[in-house]
Amino acid sequence: MAFKKQPKFMQKYFLVLLVALLLFGRTTTEVIIALAHDHIGYEEVDNTHSGYINDTLVDSEENDTVYNNVEEDLSENETSVDDGDIYPEDIERDAEGADTDDGDSVEAGDDDEDEEDEEDEDEDDEFEEIIISDEREGLIVEAGQLVRIVESGHVLGMVVINDGGILYLEGGAISGSVNLDGAGSFTMTGGRISGSGNRAVNVIGINAHFEMNGGVIENNSSSLNGGAVLVAGANANFIMTDGSISNNKSGLSGGAVSVAGVNANFIMSGGVIEGNMANIAGGAVSISGINAMFIMQGGAINGNMALQNGGGVDVIGVNAAFLMDAGLINSNESNRHGGGVSVTGGNALLILREGIITENRARQSGGGVAIPGFNASFIINSGLVQGNHANLTGGGVVVLGFNASFVMDGGLIDHNRALQNGGGIDVLGANAALAMSGGEINNNSAAQNGGAINMSGANVALAMESGIIENNFAGANGGGIAVSGAVTTGVAIEGGIIRNNTATQNGGGIYFLNRPSETNIPTASQLAMSSGSIDGNTATFGGGIYLDKGTIFSMLGGYIINNTATRDGGGIFTERYDYTTSLPIGAYGNLNINFDAVFDGNTASESFLPPSNPEHTRILTTSSSIFNHPLNNFDINFRGVEPPIEDETTPETRPTIPETEPEQEETFPGTENPEIDDDDKDAPTLPSTGSNAFSMTLAGSGVSLISAGAILVVKNKKEQLI
Repeated sequence: MAFKKQPKFMQKYFLVLLVALLLFGRTTTEVIIALAHDHIGYEEVDNTHSGYINDTLVDSEENDTVYNNVEEDLSENETSVDDGDIYPEDIERDAEGADTDDGDSVEAGDDDEDEEDEEDEDEDDEFEEIIISDEREGLIVEAGQLVRIVESGHVLGMVVINDGGILYLEGGAISGSVNLDGAGSFTMTGGRISGSGNRAVNVIGINAHFEMNGGVIENNSSSLNGGAVLVAGANANFIMTDGSISNNKSGLSGGAVSVAGVNANFIMSGGVIEGNMANIAGGAVSISGINAMFIMQGGAINGNMALQNGGGVDVIGVNAAFLMDAGLINSNESNRHGGGVSVTGGNALLILREGIITENRARQSGGGVAIPGFNASFIINSGLVQGNHANLTGGGVVVLGFNASFVMDGGLIDHNRALQNGGGIDVLGANAALAMSGGEINNNSAAQNGGAINMSGANVALAMESGIIENNFAGANGGGIAVSGAVTTGVAIEGGIIRNNTATQNGGGIYFLNRPSETNIPTASQLAMSSGSIDGNTATFGGGIYLDKGTIFSMLGGYIINNTATRDGGGIFTERYDYTTSLPIGAYGNLNINFDAVFDGNTASESFLPPSNPEHTRILTTSSSIFNHPLNNFDINFRGVEPPIEDETTPETRPTIPETEPEQEETFPGTENPEIDDDDKDAPTLPSTGSNAFSMTLAGSGVSLISAGAILVVKNKKEQLI
């Protein structure tokens, strides 16, 4: 690797400025100091370090004055120059053949960048190289020095790398801290930094650089942030391609690595970070700097622990970001949120492009990923969130923050588990939004509600454009999706498939509960479906969809097919029902189902003939399941006249009510009286069934505004990083 002894500005103008300033009686040392002041802005330049400017030749045509072998020792401020008269007109900018000791040629001419680059390369080998192969007490790497610690080398105590110094740890050991105080460089290809009782590496200089291509950093600690590595300098960088960082501990955040500097970066493409611990957040890595970034392109973060958030990684900095392009985050644990990853910073961002987040555990919420930050966002384009566990909610992902958002346009959330709600995803934050335009949420389970997705925050929104939600399980309600948010909640199904999910109680595909008051008047909370399918789901009530009295359901298109209720409402069960053969005007007043909606193949415990006047409802479509109209209990819950036993349209086999259940005096969920309550007479008029009904419904619920806004904000953040 090549290194430069002198900055570019000194190489570019050295000949001209040196001779011109000597004309006015200034020493070479004074010239260099003045030049450094002007260019760098330092108030004082340390001139105690040794260095040489060798064999500089200046040729004057008029005076034949030659200055040869100008040798300067900056530590002693001595300059030896031959006497002679020099005049400005004698200095030729195109002087050729100025020889140096090593035979290299320096050409002065026009400011051609290509020539300057060649001159830079000629000076690359001018670093003083020092090999350490023995034991030493401490080490200071000065500017212009390249120090290599080899296999038998051992430094006891602190290592300081000053601005412009370079250190390689190729073998051996350092029993102390390595401090990059300036824009120096530290590269670790082997060896070990361990057991000093302090942090191993401090990257605190502006633009400082630490690269780890091998070796081991272990058993270090800090009472503050970063048990092993602290990247605190503005624009400082830590690049890890290989090696191991293990068994370190921080008193605050970042058990292994803390990226705290403004615009600081950590790029990991290989190696392992494992077995570290943080007393607060980020068992392995903490990203706390403003605009700081962690890019993971490979490697593994395994078996780390945080006593609060982010067992593996915590992104806490304002506008900080974690981009996971590859790699593995596995078997980490947090006592609160985010067993694998936690995004707690305001406007912070997590993007999962590839990679795997698996087998992590949160003792509260978000076994795989937690998003508790204000305006924080999680985008998953691809990759896998699998096999994570939460003791409370959000086995795979939990969205906790106010205005937080989760956008899924690819990837897989699979086999996660929550002991309460949201086996795959739980959306708890007020004004939070979930937008799904691709990917799959499969095989997740929740002991209570929402096998795949649970949404219980105030004013939450869900927009599903495509993707698959399949084979999820809820011990109570909502095998696929459970919605129980207060105030205004909106769900828009614009595409995708919700298939083969199971709830032991209500809503095999979707469960929608919204009860802001004890009245039966529908609120602004709405479920709107214009496309997609709800297919093959199972529950006791509402095999496909379960709706309480406070929810308006508008269906302009799509399919509700092959769903099963072991009691009533194979396709849909709504608590706003009427079980009389002649319906009053406004019956089933929360359902607005258009002609293009398809009901087919749904079943329940019993079928019944539709009422004599279904036109008193806004259920306009027909049924392919049985009896031509969906009010037959197979498609939509209804109990009226039983069909004749010999009726050929009745399926020969269908689920039966368990013998332990009473057949006559039954109480259905949500009401003790199967008649419509008097309060429903004042219910607001539903949107018409015209072409704009769906958009009107969404506008009333705020789904379009909330979800579209969330997607726009998140995509803007994403574009800034790509």
